[in-house]
Amino acid sequence: MNQANDEKVNLLLKDCDKFGAVDEQTIKMAEQELEVIFPYQYREFLANFGAVVGYGFEIYGLPHQEASQCPYWQNVVTIAKKLRKNNQIGAENKMFIPISHDGMDAYYFINTECFNKTEIWSIDYLREYIVSFDLYDFIEMLTCKGW
Repeated sequence: MNQANDEKVNLLLKDCDKFGAVDEQTIKMAEQELEVIFPYQYREFLANFGAVVGYGFEIYGLPHQEASQCPYWQNVVTIAKKLRKNNQIGAENKMFIPISHDGMDAYYFINTECFNKTEIWSIDYLREYIVSFDLYDFIEMLTCKGW
């Protein structure tokens, strides 16, 4: 991240719970398990924050958690596999990885087809459309309750 983006992201996430940095090996293992390569921005997010829970939203990540604990953080691998198994709309495209949910019908998926660009899609049973071409703009929309 450049310094301007760094400041913007830190400001956006200042009141959020952040899991914490995730190492490169954990990111690579998740990619292998899902058979994708995460876009650069999402890899950067995982490396810096791990996962985020904010007021009324969350961004799935790669938290480490004991099986005996009640889950607070959502693991992107667990959610993606569950949605695929349950034939959730949007999950049939293996290149689309769920990173958030609107609390109702829509999941937000990041398209992993291209490493250097970000596409975040909203997909529910009625429609699918791109909501952002930037992960941090997407987070800003969520924090501003622009939905």
